[in-house]
Amino acid sequence: MNRLRLATLMLAAGTLWLGMAAVSSAEEAPDAPAEGNPEAAATARVDAEIARVWQRDLVTPAGPSSDEEFLRRVYLDVTGAPPAPEETLAFLTDTQDGKRERLIDTLVADPRFGRHLADLWVPLLLGRAQKQKYGADHILAVWMAREINAGRGFDALVYDMISARGKLSENQAVAYWVGKEEQRTPDFAGLVSKHFTGVQIQCAQCHKHPYEEMTMADFAGVAGFFNGLRIRRDGNQEPQDPETADERVKAARRPSEAELAKLPEKRRAELEERIKYSSPRYLYGEAVKLEDTTLLRATYAKWVIAPENRQTRRYLANRFWSFIFGQGLQNPVDDFNSFNHPTHPELLEYLADELLASRFDLRRFYRVILKSRTYQLSSSGGSRKDAKAPVRARTPKRPRPGITPPTRSGS
Repeated sequence: MNRLRLATLMLAAGTLWLGMAAVSSAEEAPDAPAEGNPEAAATARVDAEIARVWQRDLVTPAGPSSDEEFLRRVYLDVTGAPPAPEETLAFLTDTQDGKRERLIDTLVADPRFGRHLADLWVPLLLGRAQKQKYGADHILAVWMAREINAGRGFDALVYDMISARGKLSENQAVAYWVGKEEQRTPDFAGLVSKHFTGVQIQCAQCHKHPYEEMTMADFAGVAGFFNGLRIRRDGNQEPQDPETADERVKAARRPSEAELAKLPEKRRAELEERIKYSSPRYLYGEAVKLEDTTLLRATYAKWVIAPENRQTRRYLANRFWSFIFGQGLQNPVDDFNSFNHPTHPELLEYLADELLASRFDLRRFYRVILKSRTYQLSSSGGSRKDAKAPVRARTPKRPRPGITPPTRSGS
């Protein structure tokens, strides 16, 4: 019992912030990847890209983490909980080479891996209220955990959620839609784009986007894929026929000629442009013509995960990186735009390609990152100037609040 207690106490090291604080000595150059080992080559590429930016910016990285620090960190990042005393003792008393790599392989194959990732995704997809209400028992979390642990590529999960239809009892991916408070088609378009591509289009719903080349017509085109989507939560009403529902929606939203004539010329031109492109249209792409309107969301889902759609892979790589390191290579993680540039653009593009090459295998993605020297650096470093902290770049400089003596009346 004393040995277990001692092992537990040895995990007092703090969790990972970024592991990139400055200390006295530089990290050695990464080893050459093992020939014929694609994962090792990918890990080496991650370290090389990080080291290249360090060298450019004259940053001296921290030293390697201790076994105690690494153990606590990797358990929290992969399972969402610290190791049990017996797990701690087993790792700390292991004297064989490669024990960190073996532990990583074991943890990403553990069912807790899928449960933890699902636990991270549900509040992003449904909001924190759903997470607080149901926790890990939310049907979407249960479904995502099962699919991830079964080894399905994450692109397949994205497709299933966007295109989900039918009853919740028959298709648990429907929980992505049932769990939403929003009921309007425009809300769906903006949320799906944000959730799975990291592009926020909702600003173009009512006016031209303030800083992107995105118009109301662009937004209306994406929203067109969600026409006819109706969510019933009582479980008693039969689903409407999507084709007839779609036609009713279009008819209700179609302004009459008389109404348009009453509007100012500029506003009338905007509405006419929006009506013109009310049919489904990919963002910045061509209109989609489908005879079967029940396939609208499925068609959009295929476009989202298509190999030629780099933005989805770029966003997902950034999102999973943020799960591991606490912030993304581009921040905010879900707001890719012309003014929001990644800190390591080449690395982000490489990780996006890795996702495609591995068929969106999350276990492989995590192994590549967790086995890197970058991930295994210590979070303990020397003193650093507050002005150099990354968060300072996101906050305005302002004086500390002082105490102003009250002014006497009549003086």
